[in-house]
Amino acid sequence: MTTNIIPVGRFGYTTEGNLAEHLRLYHSNELGVLAIGAVTDSVCLESFVRKILREYKWDNGSFLSNSRTQRIGRVVSRLIQEKREESQWSSPEIRSRLEKQFAYSKKQMNSERDKAFEYRSAPRDWGKIINHGNCERKPVTNYQVGIAHAQGRRVTMEDEHLAVSFDVAIQGRAYTVQLFGIFDGHGGREVATFVKDHLQDYIHSHLVKFNPTGLTNDGIWNALKIAIGHLNLEVKDRPHFNRMGTTATLAMILDGKLWTANVGDSRTVIENRGDSIQMTEDAKPDNPRYKKGVENRGGFVRTSDCPRVNGDLAIARAIGDHRLNGAVSAPAKVTMIPLGQLSLDFQLILCCDGVYDVASTRQVVGAAHTHQILPVDQLARNIIYSAHQSGSNDNLSCMVVRPVSS
Repeated sequence: MTTNIIPVGRFGYTTEGNLAEHLRLYHSNELGVLAIGAVTDSVCLESFVRKILREYKWDNGSFLSNSRTQRIGRVVSRLIQEKREESQWSSPEIRSRLEKQFAYSKKQMNSERDKAFEYRSAPRDWGKIINHGNCERKPVTNYQVGIAHAQGRRVTMEDEHLAVSFDVAIQGRAYTVQLFGIFDGHGGREVATFVKDHLQDYIHSHLVKFNPTGLTNDGIWNALKIAIGHLNLEVKDRPHFNRMGTTATLAMILDGKLWTANVGDSRTVIENRGDSIQMTEDAKPDNPRYKKGVENRGGFVRTSDCPRVNGDLAIARAIGDHRLNGAVSAPAKVTMIPLGQLSLDFQLILCCDGVYDVASTRQVVGAAHTHQILPVDQLARNIIYSAHQSGSNDNLSCMVVRPVSS
């Protein structure tokens, strides 16, 4: 049988025989891995593949035979041609998605009630009180980063964190990237550790791949989405991770913009001269949008102590958890804000849900604003200590990031 070659613009070619692999990124009606992805530098990959899947009505969770792959190939060829003729595949669509997701995050913040959280200064023996508590402060280029974490009332500690800086070369120009993340593992710590250890490399390579002619918002958006999707595939390919997963809340500073990518219910917020900016939205199963997604992927939401996907997992999106057969998916929700819209002394705060089980965004931001004179590590420490003393039963992690005063 002769395999036809499908041209995908100046970025190379793919074959119909490889399309099944390219559509494999999410195994149940989700975004595919696209070698065909860079049809142009401005293509919105997620919409492109979703349109393919809608037209073909790809069966939930199935692998594609050669004949079916060829039929998808013909759809792809036609859609590529449509792409060349339609302008909506360029940045206006991605800009709309960014604005919509930011609005969802803001709506969640505005509807959230204050909780039991009361700010307290941690005593000297705070680490012992809240079980293996620790904090540190480190510079990450032009930022001071404070990180605090504790096992809390849980039997084991499953959280991880990341705070790094690296350079990426795009079309001969070097850009400095600051990358921060909190990863709240469940079922074990291993997936959270795996994501922490590999995320930088994946984001670096995907920034290069999706910005072939120069850095663009489209390229950054796609790089974040696909990098996390590829990490999810790597987790899936390791059978010993089958019953484990992790949330991920990321903040990336690049070229004068602050980007976030979120999977699950860890949260990234900003304190901006006392104003609260919630950058991410918790993916909770009882949220009608996320519940619909779970059901569309063949799962269900059952409430016992709290709403749970398939009666098991208390979040609707995660990296890993492949035992749930696709009911939980990994596409990150991405937002962006230009640094020029923030004050010079803003504070970026990333926390796991152990903090937000007992606190609202307003309460955490209010505490950060009131006590901004504290070093970042002490503020992070006091936030998790306060969450523990306010009744949190979970692991606790907090990261506070501040620009270094010039």
